[in-house]
Amino acid sequence: PDHLSRLSSIAEPRRINVPPGLGVEALSRELAGCRGIVASIVPSFTRELLTRLPELLLIVRHGVGTDNIDTPAATELGIMIANVPGGVEQEAVAEHALALMLALARKLRPAARAVTEGRWDRRAEFIGLELRGKVVGIIGCGHIGQRLAEILSRGLGAEVLGYDPAVSA
Repeated sequence: PDHLSRLSSIAEPRRINVPPGLGVEALSRELAGCRGIVASIVPSFTRELLTRLPELLLIVRHGVGTDNIDTPAATELGIMIANVPGGVEQEAVAEHALALMLALARKLRPAARAVTEGRWDRRAEFIGLELRGKVVGIIGCGHIGQRLAEILSRGLGAEVLGYDPAVSA
């Protein structure tokens, strides 16, 4: 609400919900006349869509990535691209990555399947391993990777190794 209030002082924001599968033609009609867009991961801003939005000057992704924007096409068309890193999703994505790691380490999926199929008599095969004291590798050490490393090392006592071609030692 605070951000919308500030934005309202300089522009007339419009909220557009994009249903899955909305075609480029319909989407370009919805976005017609927009000079700036604050976007989620939907829709994909393809070259085809961007060329249908001649007044568009700026796309801001409220999140870390800009994977859903055809950057070369936007650059050619003079559309500036920005993102908002370090938002709420940083913590959520780091926690989700940790949850997936724990699910694999503790063999949760096969164990859950065994329980639902009434085969819990062979529990030993589902013991799994603890992350404490293990060496964990993280590929991608941006904000999310760094937060995950912090959770793993401080919270779980794992040794963390990281690799990222864009981050120095």
